[in-house]
Amino acid sequence: MNDDLASNIFGGFQLSGIYTMQSGFPFTVNLRGDTAGVGAGTGGIFVRPNAIAGAPQVLPGSQRTGQYLNPAAFVAPPAFSFGNVGRNTVIGPGFVNMDFAVLKSIPVRETLQLQFRAEAFNPFNRPNYNIVGRILNDPQTFGRFLSQADPR
Repeated sequence: MNDDLASNIFGGFQLSGIYTMQSGFPFTVNLRGDTAGVGAGTGGIFVRPNAIAGAPQVLPGSQRTGQYLNPAAFVAPPAFSFGNVGRNTVIGPGFVNMDFAVLKSIPVRETLQLQFRAEAFNPFNRPNYNIVGRILNDPQTFGRFLSQADPR
């Protein structure tokens, strides 16, 4: 096989990719209802829990099986008081994505080319979560992943 033929067949490939990495957004852990007794009604979500000292608020990656927040890191404050967890002190899950493309242009005539292209969107199939349940006294959703970005 001569060098020109091999170069035409195996050469001239182009690779491109987009790698996106973003840290998570801050959010606030709250309790539903007026547990502080300040007359905010039952729909208010302005009371925050107390943090348990030394307990990680976010579970390590190896323990996240549908759960992001550590339920053992928060406790409801005593009646008629506010908790010590600050506003926007928990950082939500980050976003990581990679898109990849391989292409080869083959000249047909002097001004005409044929292009073969293969693309992969999120080829590692990494889940990216949007919303985490943040209401402590909602045991069905607290700390769980509630929404996910489009996978591909």
